[in-house]
Amino acid sequence: MKYILLAFYCVNLSLVGTSRLVLTGGKQDSYFVYDAPLPIDSKKIENEFYAQIVNRLPVLCVDILVVDKETHSYLLIYRKNEPAKNLFWVLGGRVYKGESFFDTAKRKCKEEAGIDVIPVTLLGIYSLTFTKSEWNCSTHTPTVGVLAFIESKNTLFLDQDHSEYKWVSCESENEDEYIEQLRKKASLYMKNNK
Repeated sequence: MKYILLAFYCVNLSLVGTSRLVLTGGKQDSYFVYDAPLPIDSKKIENEFYAQIVNRLPVLCVDILVVDKETHSYLLIYRKNEPAKNLFWVLGGRVYKGESFFDTAKRKCKEEAGIDVIPVTLLGIYSLTFTKSEWNCSTHTPTVGVLAFIESKNTLFLDQDHSEYKWVSCESENEDEYIEQLRKKASLYMKNNK
């Protein structure tokens, strides 16, 4: 595995003359810009067309493990819609064209829970598949995990797609294998970066 990652890193180093690595808030966001930054395209896609996209293509997403450093706990929200309907899940959603992973994390936290966060690191890349979606088809979401610290709980509210939330100790194992992977990687990062 180390050799594969090293080869990927070397390929990216050879591109340094034509790209630049963008740092978001002083933290590396793995966001390479060629020529000039793209404008973020946040235009709404018509439901019928988006359903075709979900049915035929993977949709790149970001999931955010939001941590309160004071209480050493992370946020889970109860989903009312597919995928992951009737489960406590992390905040997250699709990446807009031209948007970095950290920018997506900030936007989704604001949209879904009204909170401001400080993204600090990537927690890995995952391939999630669900047999159901709100588009009446299965869905495949290559997903980038992001660790973000909450700035203030005072503004926390839930959008129409979520009905409740809970804070879970960062020390407590999660029964969901995916969320447990995010929790473990976040805990390791926090332990090593006190």
